[in-house]
Amino acid sequence: MLLSAKPLVMYNPLAETIVTCDASKIGIGGELSQLQANGEYKTVSFFSRSLQEFEKKYSVPELELLACICTCERFERFLWGKHFTLKTDHKSLLQLINGEI
Repeated sequence: MLLSAKPLVMYNPLAETIVTCDASKIGIGGELSQLQANGEYKTVSFFSRSLQEFEKKYSVPELELLACICTCERFERFLWGKHFTLKTDHKSLLQLINGEI
């Protein structure tokens, strides 16, 4: 995605905002994107970091939740007081968020 030369867009405090998070056995990451006037979502910023040694022992749901928390903390200044959508692909977290567990 970085090699495709898609430019980042400026943050708009009035635009619909999505935070997307994911985790792997070696790192976590996320993306802040917003709905543009043309109806497309464009990236405002990326976040990623490697896992610390003790974090590598976390279960998959714990890693996915860590990715969500760290990404939201990284983009806190953009999200504070704003409604936004948090996207994750981990089924157990989706069930937890929806109150199904």
